Amino acid sequence: MAIKRSKPLHLADVHNRLAFRRLHEVLKKPLKPIAFVGAGISVDAGYPDWKILLDQLHRCAFPDRGNGSDRADIARSKDGLWRAEVYRQTLGKKYHRALANIIKVRNLQRKSHGLAQHVSALGWAHYLTTNYETVLSDAVNKTCNGQKPGEVDAQDIGDMRRFLAEINRADTHVIYLHGRMTEPESIILTEADYLRRYRGTQRAERELFAVLATREVVFIGFSLSDPDLAEILRVMRGEESGEPRHFALLPLENADDEAVQREYYRRKFGVDTIFYLKTDNHRQLVELLKLLKAGSVSDDQIPSIGAAVTRVSGPTARTKPTDPDDPQKGMWGGKSARNGRKVTATVELAEGEKEWFKIDIKVEATDFRSITGPVYVHVHDTFAKPYYIADFVNIKRLCAELVLHAYGAFTIGVVCDDGETTLELDLAKLKDAPKTFKEN
Repeated sequence: MAIKRSKPLHLADVHNRLAFRRLHEVLKKPLKPIAFVGAGISVDAGYPDWKILLDQLHRCAFPDRGNGSDRADIARSKDGLWRAEVYRQTLGKKYHRALANIIKVRNLQRKSHGLAQHVSALGWAHYLTTNYETVLSDAVNKTCNGQKPGEVDAQDIGDMRRFLAEINRADTHVIYLHGRMTEPESIILTEADYLRRYRGTQRAERELFAVLATREVVFIGFSLSDPDLAEILRVMRGEESGEPRHFALLPLENADDEAVQREYYRRKFGVDTIFYLKTDNHRQLVELLKLLKAGSVSDDQIPSIGAAVTRVSGPTARTKPTDPDDPQKGMWGGKSARNGRKVTATVELAEGEKEWFKIDIKVEATDFRSITGPVYVHVHDTFAKPYYIADFVNIKRLCAELVLHAYGAFTIGVVCDDGETTLELDLAKLKDAPKTFKEN
């Protein structure tokens, strides 16, 4: 059962097209905007994200030797800066070497730099980044036919002052706000590092404020969640009026959230957003970057965010439920395998629980064709959300997994391949599931 795109244009797409048009015009100006590039670019090139980096540091600081010294309580903390500070104090002189080795090892596993090259192809005036490695410099170097960009460590007062003085006339530079891997001692990662950089002196805030107050900045692969950057944007927004000066390319999971998120970024930070659907391969982000480079773009070319999400989660994607107690029953074709895809699940008691069960759901490609689009898993209406998005476990997108916790059995509905494939699995019919789970 293919789910067809509804004809009316979703309001999210109307907003997105207008924001895209505004950014497209800004990019045509002789004085190009500045790109603020975050961790998304580095992760695409094979470097560790924040969570992986901290987890690897944890293993270095507290190797599990079966003697209870692994300090799992620290790993569960949501305060990343504090965790990093503990690892630094524990590792002592070995800290910087461990940090460099973690990134070096990860980078050997994959080295595509594809997303960074799409970003650099737009020819930004300069690049600000909180990343430590040379992904951006390498991409700009390749895009500009071997013309290596200037590099500035923002912690070097003299170099930073010279850059700011010539910002409108200087050749392209990459500004490392939080240090570089070539100089591990310069890396800002721990609580003490951040306090030294942003609280010990107001220089960092003044420099960023100068850039944001005088130039248009486009955030790419950056969530705007960095507390110090967010504070600077808020202060600057309080001193401005009118339309936002800056832009951000941000992922979106649910079109129903688009309006409030767009308003949030505009009013609080003075940032106009162009949203794209969140996938593991950044497909829509790459499409947007290519279109921004093009001379002319029609509305139909701009990737849809409203219809693509609504068609698998809205009322038009479903018929009337046949079982009020199991709302997904019969909604998705009744088959657990079709179109070269299958959904399976295993159920076991959750750790430390007597009546609460852990459900491991797996959606696989049986014909070795990559699964396209997000993999939506629709659940019972007692869950906090009507559906969840499964994570792909390999780069070829042949398998996606999702873990849920529930008291009893229910039917799940799966939608993937941009709505072309629907699957259905009644968890109460799993042969190996615990009897108490199937009966609840």
